[in-house]
Amino acid sequence: MKRLTMFFVFATVFVFNMGLYAQVNDQHYGIHNHHLAIFTGSTSNLEAEYTDFSIGADYEYRLAYGHNQFGVGLIGEIVFAEHQETIIALPIFYHPTENFKFFYAPGFAIAEGEHGESHKAFLSRLGVGYDFHLGNYSIAPGFAADFIEGNVSLVYGLSFGMGF
Repeated sequence: MKRLTMFFVFATVFVFNMGLYAQVNDQHYGIHNHHLAIFTGSTSNLEAEYTDFSIGADYEYRLAYGHNQFGVGLIGEIVFAEHQETIIALPIFYHPTENFKFFYAPGFAIAEGEHGESHKAFLSRLGVGYDFHLGNYSIAPGFAADFIEGNVSLVYGLSFGMGF
C-alpha cells in the first residue's frame, strides 16, 4: 500500500508541474501532442460476478499534430481483487472528434497468487471515452471491456489528465 501511495503522490505532483510548464511555455489551450492521466474506477468481472476498485495511469502521444485523430500510448492499472492484478497495455487511440475517443489496447494482465507466484495472461482491451477539456486539463469518463483468457471484465471510471 505504501508503494501505491508514493505512486499517487508522484503522479499528482508530475501532472500538476507539467500543467504549469505547459501554461508558461505553450499559450494555446487546444489539443496537445502529449496527454497524461490518472484513472480511478471499478472493474467488474462478469464470470465471477464481483467488482473491485481500480486505479491507474495512462499516457497518449497524438500523431499528426495538425489533425490529431490517432494516438499511441501506455496504460498501467492495478485492480484490487482478492489477488491483486496489474494491467499493462499499449493502446492505439482514434479520435473522430476533439473530445470523443475509441481505443484498442493489447497487453498483459499479471495476477498475484496465494503463495507469491504470479500468473500472466494476454489481454485485449476495447474502450471509449469522452474528454471534457478545462484549459490544459481534462476530466474523462471512460468505459472499456477487457478480454482475458475467455473472461470478460468491464472497466469504468473517471480519468483526470493534463495535456502538454
